[in-house]
Amino acid sequence: MRNVIALATAALLLILTACGSDDALAIDIEDCEGPPQVTVNDSGAEPRELMELSPTAGHSAGLDVAITTGVSARRDGEDVPLEAPPTMRFGIELVIENVTDDEIEMSFVYDDAELGGDLPMDDMLESITGTSGFITTTRSGAFVDGGFMTEEMDPLLVSMVEQLDQQMVDMTVPFPEEPVGVGAEWQVVSSVDGGGVTFCNKASYVLTDFDGDAYQLDTEITQQAIPTTQGSDTGIDVVGGSGSFTGQSAGTLSLPIAVSGTSNGTTSVEMKLGYDETETTHEYETAVEMEIAPRS
Repeated sequence: MRNVIALATAALLLILTACGSDDALAIDIEDCEGPPQVTVNDSGAEPRELMELSPTAGHSAGLDVAITTGVSARRDGEDVPLEAPPTMRFGIELVIENVTDDEIEMSFVYDDAELGGDLPMDDMLESITGTSGFITTTRSGAFVDGGFMTEEMDPLLVSMVEQLDQQMVDMTVPFPEEPVGVGAEWQVVSSVDGGGVTFCNKASYVLTDFDGDAYQLDTEITQQAIPTTQGSDTGIDVVGGSGSFTGQSAGTLSLPIAVSGTSNGTTSVEMKLGYDETETTHEYETAVEMEIAPRS
């Protein structure tokens, strides 16, 4: 079950995102090298404003996240029976720690975690409660740095926490560094890692509402797994994979991440595993539904 949970978590690395056609969001893996790239396709209607984050140090917010997954698998072309992972629920408390002319530093702590219906995994997730970390973004929302404090963590939890780390990163939204209005469209190309798989992602954002502070977005994303050989120690080769997601999100410029939204989509990955001179082909498909809501 633990490996299935890790694969499912990796499949939802692009939180609050949406799918589009392969033609509309064709991916060139070379575009994923380096920091995220933001390209504005349409500046939207007048009046246009710069979507620059303007949080206040000390401001805090709480979020609740629910993630439901369905996983199917095949080994050498044969179906592998898998039990569907229960819904994962997390509570997150956020605090703006520091604001400069160029960057924003935010701390976070997982103050609640449960996996309904799976008591052994519930016990493991409970130990995530209290885990903390930080995220630094630019004033336009682009990710700069971040991570969890894992020095004293049970090694069995580190892998899952690394997935949650990327989840927090992907809750940030890079805004254009030019004035935009309702109807504006921009694309962001980036790479994310999860469950031992690196995905090249192309997301397309549409600004559906904006009052100078609060915003709402429709998004589209496609993913392409980057073929990799993970080394002779593991004997795992990522042959390929793809994904597509649909969703909406909302937030305010007073916080560097979206505070509400929903998303759903699927991700598939094909791997070859070598062990003791034997190679097997494994295919995984993960369907994900996710909801983020602010605490009242």
